[in-house]
Amino acid sequence: SEKKIVFTIYPLILAFASIGMILSSTIEAVVLLSGDFAGVDDFRAKSQIHKVGTIIEASAWGVHFTVVSICCFMVYKRISSLPTFSQVRGHAKRNIVNKMMIPMICTALSYALRCGWMTADFVSRIHNPSKPFETGLGWWLGNVWIPTLVPCVSLLYSIRKRDREPGSIDGVSDALLHPQHPYEHNDPILLFHRIFRDMDEDDEE
Repeated sequence: SEKKIVFTIYPLILAFASIGMILSSTIEAVVLLSGDFAGVDDFRAKSQIHKVGTIIEASAWGVHFTVVSICCFMVYKRISSLPTFSQVRGHAKRNIVNKMMIPMICTALSYALRCGWMTADFVSRIHNPSKPFETGLGWWLGNVWIPTLVPCVSLLYSIRKRDREPGSIDGVSDALLHPQHPYEHNDPILLFHRIFRDMDEDDEE
């Protein structure tokens, strides 16, 4: 079922991909610290372990990109199939789709960007091993800074809590103090209307 895929299979795939990256990075670190190479540049140019680690990391980031893309499509499909979605104004539709989808899209593209750089690095080591690829501003921007910062900002955007009114407790807003009605948890239509209401309030602010 779809629930089993989302909550069981995909997490296992991501876990195996992450474990593969951790193991390959650990082995590379051990080989580098063994003293068989003159330095980091010499290790990158001559080590077969580093070459294998590069393609493993590229594959892992490709898996992350694929899983996030599939989940993004599933979320959009679920939103579009809600009974009340067709009755919502066009602006509100774009609002909720953008706020739910853009963080996932940006994260998926960041994973794809890092996968592309790592794949290009692996190909470069096969066809032109004497020319260093993991250097320069382009490498740091495309493979390190952008693919790291964008997912972090997207995650913070997704889990943000906006204060609407000052609460009676220092640092805690009334929005966090008001409990949800129990029946809302069991009624997806009411939850859906509440999401739209909250987003409209955010836009008015």
